[in-house]
Amino acid sequence: MTNGDDLTNRKAGLSEARRALLRQRLQGRKPLAQPETAIRSEPQAGPMPLSYTQQRVWFLQQLFPGNLAYNMHEAWRVRGPLDLEALRRALNGVARRQASLRTSFVTVGEQPMQVIAESVTLPLTLIDLTDRPAQEREEALRELVIAEGNYAFDLSAAPLLRMTAVRLGEEDHALLFVLHHIITDEWSNDIFWRELAALYAEARDGQTAELARPPIQYSDYARWQREQVENEAFAAQMAYWQARLSGEPGLLQLPYDRSRPSEQSLRGGIIRRSLPLDLLAGLQALSQEHGATLYMTLVAAFQALLYRYSGQEDILVGTPIANRQRPETADVMGMFINTAVLRADLSGNLTFLDLLSQTRQAALDALANQDLPFDVLVQAKHP
Repeated sequence: MTNGDDLTNRKAGLSEARRALLRQRLQGRKPLAQPETAIRSEPQAGPMPLSYTQQRVWFLQQLFPGNLAYNMHEAWRVRGPLDLEALRRALNGVARRQASLRTSFVTVGEQPMQVIAESVTLPLTLIDLTDRPAQEREEALRELVIAEGNYAFDLSAAPLLRMTAVRLGEEDHALLFVLHHIITDEWSNDIFWRELAALYAEARDGQTAELARPPIQYSDYARWQREQVENEAFAAQMAYWQARLSGEPGLLQLPYDRSRPSEQSLRGGIIRRSLPLDLLAGLQALSQEHGATLYMTLVAAFQALLYRYSGQEDILVGTPIANRQRPETADVMGMFINTAVLRADLSGNLTFLDLLSQTRQAALDALANQDLPFDVLVQAKHP
């Protein structure tokens, strides 16, 4: 049996898609629709097609060489002793399990293709800062974090991952991790760290890592996705999105303090704000009362904010979606992520609860129609 606290913690760890599916099942409603065709595991011999999302990222990388917008990087602080040799063995153990970490991208004819190497050696570099005065080490670490994030990958050369261990003290290290988005997403990064931790414990302590073999690899999914699109298996989802986005407005006319540049620079910033705990609790209570998630409530607030600044009543917000409906994909690294569009009509004397109800339904409908690649929808609509 599971006690209430354990159940709450498990629910908190679910993705937005899985929470929506759980909520629908608890309400006795039909689960989100899924294509019936199984994803087959096939031998990975020779160049293979990219998924639609990968193809878009590959194209943008060719259009803007040296583009760093698709670098995904993290930094982890490790307290206690660090066995570098065990970490190196664990790192390459993950690469043996996950073909995405052995994947590079080449052009065959005029088409980009992915090539999976039988084996690669993932680089693990050690930078020792212990020869510096203690007060200088943190600043040096910050500089290294920025430098690693600015590393430019060559998509034609695997692996598209770098890891650097930084020694700050005998039992104080940092792990700097950067890889290209074309082989991963946030869900995949969680898989990476989970498998790395299990294989590190195995290599260091000899305890067996209890990791099931992934039933498929990402290339299997990419092939399956293209087959589904070519066979019009997503026709119902295409019809939904075509109708949902019919007559969509052009650019959102926000009151910028300068003119929009003719060429995108990809330079931006992040502003972080902490919400008081009582405000957070209030938002969670409001969400629960109206059958919504906190995510839905915050999206509704964001749509209201865009309406307030732009004066436009038709607001479209793009949002990443996990696109892991199928159980075969749960433990596979790759760029499964898709884009969904949440549209809101703010005309009339709308209350916030009216808007929240709209957003809740839009999010549930988007989750039920998340298999159609966004890139295919864009091609069909010719915006």
